[in-house]
Amino acid sequence: MKVGLSIRARVTIAMALLVFASLLGMGFALDYMYSQSERAMLEEQVSNQIEAGLALDHSGVEPKRIADLISTSKLNAAVVMPGGQVYGEMFTDRNAVVTRSADLVLTVGIRPAQLVVWAESPNVTFSRCVRCRAIISLAVAAAAIATIVSAAVSGVALKPLRGMADAAEKVARGERGVRLNPSRTSTELGRTALAIDDMLDEMEGAERRTRAAESQAKSAEQQMKEFLADAAHELKTPLAGIQAAAESLQVVPNDAPERRELERLLVREAERGGQLVAKLLEAVRIEAGGDLELTDVDLNQLAQRELRRAQASYPGRAIRLRAEPVIVRADVNAIESILRNLTSNAARETESVAPVLDERMQPWIDIEVRPEPAGAVVRVTNSGEPINEKDRERIFGRFVRLPGADADQSGSGLGLAIARGYAKAHQGVLVVVDADPDARPFPESPSAGACFELWLPDKEL
Repeated sequence: MKVGLSIRARVTIAMALLVFASLLGMGFALDYMYSQSERAMLEEQVSNQIEAGLALDHSGVEPKRIADLISTSKLNAAVVMPGGQVYGEMFTDRNAVVTRSADLVLTVGIRPAQLVVWAESPNVTFSRCVRCRAIISLAVAAAAIATIVSAAVSGVALKPLRGMADAAEKVARGERGVRLNPSRTSTELGRTALAIDDMLDEMEGAERRTRAAESQAKSAEQQMKEFLADAAHELKTPLAGIQAAAESLQVVPNDAPERRELERLLVREAERGGQLVAKLLEAVRIEAGGDLELTDVDLNQLAQRELRRAQASYPGRAIRLRAEPVIVRADVNAIESILRNLTSNAARETESVAPVLDERMQPWIDIEVRPEPAGAVVRVTNSGEPINEKDRERIFGRFVRLPGADADQSGSGLGLAIARGYAKAHQGVLVVVDADPDARPFPESPSAGACFELWLPDKEL
């Protein structure tokens, strides 16, 4: 895998090159300006020396003496006589940088002598070379300093990026809960780190939601398997009864006395199977979250209707209603189903082998409806044995029958589960509570046993 330079190395190299190029350019620009200024100064000095030589010529100074007096440490002078004789050091074009000449008018001859003053190039070139070396040395030193400073500063400035890289590597390895937690969120890196933390929060939240959804799906699948297995097991009994009665009817003569009993058995088992299938469908609809048709419902009226049904369906029991007018926002069919399942459960628990003629000693069912500050309460209490603490929650499961219950007389095992499902759909609660001793219709009546309490909110769902 090809590995490139790090950001820190690239920033450091770029800064060093920038400083070096900047100082080098500035140095050469200053050198050019200084060279131009130096040339102007030399031209001025040469002109001054020419004027001084002319003045000496007017004063009658000899040409050789003029050449000696005009020459300085930086300037050279020569007097060229008409005959070609030269006093002083003569220049060449390669050595001269600035040259000026003038005629010495007082010299003897047809042609005047010529005074030449110039600045020698080696002196100027040496000075410029010294400056160039100094500029280059300064640029190199500044670039080195810039490299060190830039490396240190970029190391500090890019430290959060290393933290981000480390965090990303940990997350890639499967670690969770890693956060950058920037101390300053006003900078670019701080905002980036904060955004990365938000991204990690969202990512981990999505992973948790995915795991929860997978777990919920597995749990739902397992519950469905258990539901189907329980449903198949419960349906076996009525189907077996139907099959047995049908097979017996095929071989029993039409005028046989037992034929009528077999026909009644066939009808009874068919009705039982139909009721079980209806209960299964109702339970599935509740778990699927069926929509409720909410209206203003008078619980007192629904309780009176259930009272009349229970008195007609379950003779031999003292069934009474204690109700106050209560209006709630609910689904009428769902509340009727809850009341019907609770009274049916109470009727099975109060069934006696022999009828009791004395009303005061009969098994009893008490239905109570009363308002509360935040809603309404419906209690269904029956005589008999109370429900143990350990069974008070388990009894609401599907196909759950408490020990001692007769499989043929204990119903489908779905009524209480359906009732609780409807209660939850209304944001209500259905639980088993301790029975109120005052629920007995008469002091001589059997003691209170199981008590189911339904609470419904009075607010709109």
